[in-house]
Amino acid sequence: MKEILNPFVYIKEYRDYSLIYVPYEHLFFIFRDKIDLKKNKEFLLKNRILVEPDYKERFIKNYQKIVNSSEPELNLMYLLLTDRCNFNCPYCFIENNYSEKERSFLKLEDAEKAIDYFFKNSSSKEQRIIFYGGEPLLNKDVLIKAIEKIRKISKTAHIGINTNGSSYDEKLSKVFKENRVVVSISLDGFEKINDKTRIDYALRGTSKKVFRNIDNYINDGVIVSFSVTINSFNIDYLPAISKWIVDRFPSVKSIGFNLPLENLKGNNLMVDFEYCAFQIYNSYRILRRFGVYEDRVLRRLRHIVNEEIYLKDCGACGNQIVVHPSGKVGPCHGFSGTKEYFDYDLDNLNFKDGETFKRWNLLSPINKKYCIEKNCPFILICGNSCPYYSKITRGSLDEPDDRMFPFLTVLIEEIGKDLYLSPPQAIAIDYDGTIISREPSYDVIKYVAGKYGYQKEIPKKDFYDIRKIFNEIGNEINKKEKVNEMINLYLKKWKENSQLNAPLINQLKKIKEKYMIPVYILSKHKKEDIIKELKELKIDSLFDDVFESENFDKPSKEYYNEFFDKINKKPEEIVYIGDSYASDIKPIYSFGIRGAISFYANKDYFSELGNDWLLDIFDDYFKLEKDL
Repeated sequence: MKEILNPFVYIKEYRDYSLIYVPYEHLFFIFRDKIDLKKNKEFLLKNRILVEPDYKERFIKNYQKIVNSSEPELNLMYLLLTDRCNFNCPYCFIENNYSEKERSFLKLEDAEKAIDYFFKNSSSKEQRIIFYGGEPLLNKDVLIKAIEKIRKISKTAHIGINTNGSSYDEKLSKVFKENRVVVSISLDGFEKINDKTRIDYALRGTSKKVFRNIDNYINDGVIVSFSVTINSFNIDYLPAISKWIVDRFPSVKSIGFNLPLENLKGNNLMVDFEYCAFQIYNSYRILRRFGVYEDRVLRRLRHIVNEEIYLKDCGACGNQIVVHPSGKVGPCHGFSGTKEYFDYDLDNLNFKDGETFKRWNLLSPINKKYCIEKNCPFILICGNSCPYYSKITRGSLDEPDDRMFPFLTVLIEEIGKDLYLSPPQAIAIDYDGTIISREPSYDVIKYVAGKYGYQKEIPKKDFYDIRKIFNEIGNEINKKEKVNEMINLYLKKWKENSQLNAPLINQLKKIKEKYMIPVYILSKHKKEDIIKELKELKIDSLFDDVFESENFDKPSKEYYNEFFDKINKKPEEIVYIGDSYASDIKPIYSFGIRGAISFYANKDYFSELGNDWLLDIFDDYFKLEKDL
């Protein structure tokens, strides 16, 4: 029998090594040479990298049997105390899915009936009840009585509440503390960022009030955690936000990052999901150093370490009920606005035999045609993620959650590197937008073009070839002789509002002093121009060299290969710091560098970015070596 390469194995070939991830027992391997299927056959067979020709069929049948033979098992209940909210967060997948203006509140009798049903029908050792909304604290009296009823029945069940933090009073706080309620408060960042998304109906920021309430709950001894929803305002700053939370609220021991979700009105704050993974993992590096639990990484890492399959990430897939404020019951709070799948009343609820719950219980990537046909290597660690997202974006619960493959690609690669690679031996760093804060190129190009009478719309790009674009503009307006003049005006205007990224420079100095590693600048500009500016700024001694290629432009593959060869280091020995995921981080990451960090030189947040979060990431790299 001739063996074949495992169709589900993940192989990432970098410049100097290959990383292999095998779903079977979540195994990771590093190959320094090209993988020789004959030479390494015994090893590859043993670790299921090489498999029998009928492996895929047996693999799928085996895990389908596990999922399809399981019955719904109730261990989680969401009580939606109201569908009303006093905040107007633009990305909300609950409020933005409601069409009715009239909203409702869960009645006490329905809350009590739901609690009785839950404990009667749940035999789980990990019973959890979470109060949700809308904003659940708007139905405070029912909340308090429901908590008291839960604790009369069970002293050990987990009680949680997801709140926007808009309300505080001593009685409520006392109830939370006495009944060990975990209060998860939505918080998207430090004040300037949080006030962009966590807003009221007058479009005013809510941070001051919420921060004050958080302090009050913490001072009262309430268990507080944070829920951070990733969006286009905060994604560039997630690691700094994580360290800010550790510093600002040192008693908080749990943070959860929420990947952005679509809603029926559209989410204009969506972001790249690979970039989400980078930012979450770098945040996780910081948080684990301070003993703070980060859920998004750890709930998968735990299964990887224990060599366990992870076929269901969401409780809606056979483990939970959601009680709507109207008294209707369904599997997923994402559909509370449309009431789709809320097919039951509390009086006719049959969790184990209800057709809707049985249908949702079968939702798993191992049952999804798309995931099977694509031979997805993450099929045993994905967990199916969010059926709501699949339905709202692809029209069916049986379709994949498109966020997860790009997210897990980076996550698995970073975990593999942490297992096998040594700490970094050098730092490569972008210049414009990273070391120096400048006016965006697009705005300056538009300004200069307008000065010379060019009226057409200029397409927005991550990277501009300045001479090329002004040559095109000059040709179009018949002013080719003015091209050099345009370029000089561009450079003058572009540098006018330049500002040194002081938080980055200060942290680089600490990293270099502590770990004695060289720092190289990579830029598309002339080396002599950069060195001149570094001397003017009096920071030239911090950098070991400025790399300039005479033959290739950044961010081409040839440019980076020339850089690695010139400094005589492998990509895996380098951590790259840049300001743009698309034009800085992604191109060099493909070489297999040790790590990538986004440090955008936005002067609006300089006061918040100087909290040593970058140093914490490097501390984690070097601590990992000792731990391993």
